[in-house]
Amino acid sequence: MWKDISIEMAAWDGVEASVDLSCACMFEREIGDAGWVGGMQHLDAALGGALSALRRSGVFSGHYLETLLLDRVPFAIPAQAVLVIGLGDPDIWTPKVSAMAAATSVRTAMQHRFTSCAFAPSLLDAGLDGRVISGVAQTMMEAVLEAIGAQAKVTESGLASAHRLRRWIFDVGASHFDQTAESFQQALSAKARRP
Repeated sequence: MWKDISIEMAAWDGVEASVDLSCACMFEREIGDAGWVGGMQHLDAALGGALSALRRSGVFSGHYLETLLLDRVPFAIPAQAVLVIGLGDPDIWTPKVSAMAAATSVRTAMQHRFTSCAFAPSLLDAGLDGRVISGVAQTMMEAVLEAIGAQAKVTESGLASAHRLRRWIFDVGASHFDQTAESFQQALSAKARRP
């Protein structure tokens, strides 16, 4: 729990997330141009191939922090809306890129007054190696907590209505759930200990 928001992890992808806003990340291309696997492949299929068509046509390319908010999603997706966030070129990706995407997701959820939001980093879906993404969970958690705190200060200043977000869920692959959940928990505990 952080500032009245439950912080959770779930072994699902963006298609399965039963939340108000489901967020997924997309690079400009995949490593080796092999195409999506996992959650991004499922999301594109649930959207009838529309996401890959938008990328091919250049309408939404996945440039760094480019966003695409879909609020008319098919019944196969339980979320009310889907936010896709660009991560740019996978060859120059760093954990900071995913941290910024996570912060963008939580700010969007709060500003649009959603009560629940799930975030899928989609890193393995694009072909990034597990060793390359080591440490990203902690970096993303820190960015999310900072974004939540910043929005709370804006609300306290009287310049914005109170947000309605009560649940934040990190989508984590089942194959590495325990290890990633531990990293998220360590980051949350470390932040809670700071004054």
